[in-house]
Amino acid sequence: MTKPILWSSTFTSGTLAHMAAAEAGVDLDIRFISLRKGEHKTPEFLAINPKGQVPALQIGPGRVITEGPAVLTYIARMNPDAGLMPADPYAEARTIEWMAWVSLQFGTVFQPIFMPGRFTSDPSAEASVTARGRERAAETFTFADAALARGEVPTRDDGGVTLAELYFFFLGMGARFLKMDLSVYPALTAHHARMGARPRIAAALTREQEHG
Repeated sequence: MTKPILWSSTFTSGTLAHMAAAEAGVDLDIRFISLRKGEHKTPEFLAINPKGQVPALQIGPGRVITEGPAVLTYIARMNPDAGLMPADPYAEARTIEWMAWVSLQFGTVFQPIFMPGRFTSDPSAEASVTARGRERAAETFTFADAALARGEVPTRDDGGVTLAELYFFFLGMGARFLKMDLSVYPALTAHHARMGARPRIAAALTREQEHG
């Protein structure tokens, strides 16, 4: 293996790792698998990540990192000069805090919307599970918008980007995927527009869109 392999799937949590690598200028061998086709459950992929999830960062024989915050932290450390992870201990801790929080929202708030059958054994209850999930998603976006407005999310003064900002951008992507009106969250809307205009992020998203 000549360079680390990032196992991902388009427009999933693996997209965060893809964008982080792009912003860090880290050269990874990015390999997309299809979750819809169940490629994450094949023996070949389970041999890499027994959890059957993306992202997974394969850095050498028998050395694989899984779980989004861990993968992104490693990518940031591959090129610390890119500044994705702040050097200041407090800012670093706050960055990890927000990465963990956003990850939790996708696991507990958004999954009921996309996969209500995982949260009830009664098919007739799935609509109410989805509806409640959308209510909780709105609460999440309101909280995120307020955090951005108060300046609680670690940023940089040199025009760069932090991992925390990438995670908040991914929240905005979630809102648009759910066809929720992002404009009612002005700070989140402005943040989403600024991040989406970054050339390396735009290029990563274009690559995923072209891959399908």
